[in-house]
Amino acid sequence: MYEAAISNSGLRVANNDFTMDVYRHLTANTSHNAIISPFSLHMVLGLTFFGAAGSTADAMMKGLRIKHSETLLKDYKDIIEQLSKSPELKMANTIYFAQDVQLNPIYQSQAVEYFNSELSKTDFTKPEASAKQMNDWVSNSTESTGRTRRNKNRRNNTP
Repeated sequence: MYEAAISNSGLRVANNDFTMDVYRHLTANTSHNAIISPFSLHMVLGLTFFGAAGSTADAMMKGLRIKHSETLLKDYKDIIEQLSKSPELKMANTIYFAQDVQLNPIYQSQAVEYFNSELSKTDFTKPEASAKQMNDWVSNSTESTGRTRRNKNRRNNTP
């Protein structure tokens, strides 16, 4: 199903190259096994990429191995729609941002339309409340199967 969704897109090539980069990095200095979803990582970074500008956007484009971004939004939308048809797979995205941050309206529209993302202002000065907000969202969005939990004591809560 994944291959059919992006069979003729630049996203397929970018994601494959990015996947190899990620696996090379993860396995470079370890003998441990790693299970990750490179497409999920590529997708969330792609979502972030569309909110970036200037040298940040250039660096992200290079890291994500994106050659051209003209059709990328449509490519992401197509694969997300295709993968969402699977009864075994649930995809959900939310952008949490500080209450005093104003997101660009175009970016907000792209996040919702192309990435099926929700947008949520969050009071990060209240770590327990923001962690609960995120954990509740994960639980509701995954029908309580999501195992990643936000820790109120960590500033950078990457899983």
